[in-house]
Amino acid sequence: MAEAVPNANASEPRRLLLVDDDRDFADSLANLLRLEGYEVAVAYGFEEAARRRAAAGAAVALVDIRLGLRDGVELVRELHRLDPELLAVMMTAYASIETTIRALQAGAYDYLRKPFHADELLATLDRCFEHRRLRQERAQALELARARNLELEALNARLTRVLASAQGLAAASSAEAAGSALLHTLVRDLGLEDGAFYLREDDALRLREAIGADREPLLPCPPPDGSLLAQALTLRRPATTLTPNGRTTLGLPLVDAQGMLHGAILGHGSEARSLTRQDLELAQILASFAVEVMRAARAAEDLARSEERLRQTVRNSPSAIALADLTGRCLLANERFTAWFPEGVPGADAAEATMQILEADRPGGRRRFLITRFPVLDGARRSVGIGIIATDVTELHQAQERLRQAQRMEAIGQITGGVAHDFNNLLAVVFGNLRLIEEEVQDRPDLLELVGDALDATRSGVELTGRLLAFGRGQPLQPEPTDIAELALTFSRLLRRTLGEGIAIELALAPDLWTVRVDRHQLETSLLNLAINARDAMPDGGHLRIAARNVTLDADEPGRDPEVRPGRYVALSVTDTGIGMTSEVRQRAIQPFFTTKPTGAGSGLGLSMVYGFVEQSGGHLEIGSEPGRGTEVTLFFPALPAPAGRLETGLSPGTPVPTGRGERILLVEDQPQVRLLVTRQLTRLGYRVVEAADAASAMARLAEAEDVAALLTDIALPGGANGIELAEAALAARPGLGIVLTTGYAAAMLSGRSGPLATAPVLRKPVEPERLARALRAAIDRSRT
Repeated sequence: MAEAVPNANASEPRRLLLVDDDRDFADSLANLLRLEGYEVAVAYGFEEAARRRAAAGAAVALVDIRLGLRDGVELVRELHRLDPELLAVMMTAYASIETTIRALQAGAYDYLRKPFHADELLATLDRCFEHRRLRQERAQALELARARNLELEALNARLTRVLASAQGLAAASSAEAAGSALLHTLVRDLGLEDGAFYLREDDALRLREAIGADREPLLPCPPPDGSLLAQALTLRRPATTLTPNGRTTLGLPLVDAQGMLHGAILGHGSEARSLTRQDLELAQILASFAVEVMRAARAAEDLARSEERLRQTVRNSPSAIALADLTGRCLLANERFTAWFPEGVPGADAAEATMQILEADRPGGRRRFLITRFPVLDGARRSVGIGIIATDVTELHQAQERLRQAQRMEAIGQITGGVAHDFNNLLAVVFGNLRLIEEEVQDRPDLLELVGDALDATRSGVELTGRLLAFGRGQPLQPEPTDIAELALTFSRLLRRTLGEGIAIELALAPDLWTVRVDRHQLETSLLNLAINARDAMPDGGHLRIAARNVTLDADEPGRDPEVRPGRYVALSVTDTGIGMTSEVRQRAIQPFFTTKPTGAGSGLGLSMVYGFVEQSGGHLEIGSEPGRGTEVTLFFPALPAPAGRLETGLSPGTPVPTGRGERILLVEDQPQVRLLVTRQLTRLGYRVVEAADAASAMARLAEAEDVAALLTDIALPGGANGIELAEAALAARPGLGIVLTTGYAAAMLSGRSGPLATAPVLRKPVEPERLARALRAAIDRSRT
């Protein structure tokens, strides 16, 4: 038998010839290819290319279609004349259909249009080398086939004997039967005195049949080094050795063309007859045939197992699977299909593959199915049936709807937060100037009353922007470890007076609630908003229930919002017995300015503020409601891993209002009107002010003025650096510098504070003059200690 020819291309270096008259491009491309492991020879012209090809031994050539005054297509033709095995890839920025055809006719394998991506180039080169490998393997296979044919011609004289023996082997129905038939054939035709057949099972050769002397029932697989079978496996043909009495011992491995061992034959020649070379060749032929029979038998067994696995797969598939004939009559269906579609196959026309969404009422509620129909073809590509696969996509559809709703709310939140931020700056100017005017008209009661009304209206505007910022998650929070049970118990006393006697309040607070980290004031405001909404939903009185419990959310829980992180939460719910909501109202309930109340009875910001506060706190909000059955709003807050201390803000509301002592303050504010207002306030408090509009100019002012005692900066600044980054840079330049931060919309930036900035006071715009005075005085005094 002919030995397999090794793959000559298996370790062949990937050698390239790159031909381009643009030296910079050629050198850059060559460097890139070398980094990818290619051996690259570069030629910058027509004549140089032929020389470099021979020296480099390139397998693939990258050739520019224009090489100065010469033609790259002609170069490809010349390279093919010199080396017909060379694969050429044209590179051009001016390719046309005619040029492409001419290049391919000249022998080009492919072409690339400049400019091209590195991935496109590497994929093309991979195809070239793969094509070359396949071409060489084909040549090797043809060579092997020719060698096999020569051997078969030499054995033609013995075909009659082989075919007669092969008939018995062909009738075998299993691998074991084929091996046993081969053993009996060899004992008879070769005149063996005894023999044994071993079948490979798992990692051992197990004795299946013995004729004459007993053999070991089990042999290791592969056999031990130095044994007769090990020698036969190495040679991949029968091996023989002589016994002391002069008889021949035969070792015959049953190995297929891929080198897999299926079994083995061991035997001894009789004293009257030794084994000849022709005997061994006959044994090899019969063994090869037996191996094919064994492979076929194993393939049939594998097919049976595969069909059984397929049946089990279809049976246990999470999708419903069915096969119908062209009239729509069901030929095959798994149990899930029968359960989902008891009325039969949904639709019978499937000339082409189609997809359809079907909604239907099923036990447990309304379900949504994605149904795929496709034609089932025979070997002649004729449609012989219709395949149907149905998948329950109800949960997926619900998750997509939740995602779309979250995206809508995110967009609305960004717009709302931006508007609130700008409005806050306007209110800061109005509020600050009104406070300055208020100081000037203390002796004019008539004007003082007008200013007071304007201040009250401005404070209402500030509260409105606070709700907008809460929805947009842009409101700066002051979170601290909080006992939900204690807060709810204390707050319920206020609610009893707020809601009136017509509404009964019930508390259901689980013992040993986990501690959460939230802004207590914002949580109280959220509870108040939810309670007022509940009161308005129960005009004739009713029942309000506030409950809190520990929950652990699982990522795989059905119906759970995929955006919610799994973990430990405290669930705080407010439930009423009011009129409830329709599904349409429930989907829009958290949108800002949406309300079902009469005109003037509500701003439509209460529930949206609660939603924004919970999301900003790392939690999650769920609403459950049906018309006539009340509403339940549940707030999920992440639990702290362990008890922690109360967060200190660094502010104290003591009186009287502290003033400055001539210290210099660096004020950084990008809005000119707000900057002018704060400068006036600081001047009245007794401070000297240095102004800056952004971080860069602020650092320049800090370098010029050595007596700056404190930095008062807005967090949101133009120019690339925000107030947090400015404060860090200022502290690095002036350790101990007092820091006070202001913001109207910078909650995301606050989360990154660390070190001294972690406890720096943060004042929300518009800033009360008294609060500004206390914070600034405390920051300066703290920096001097």
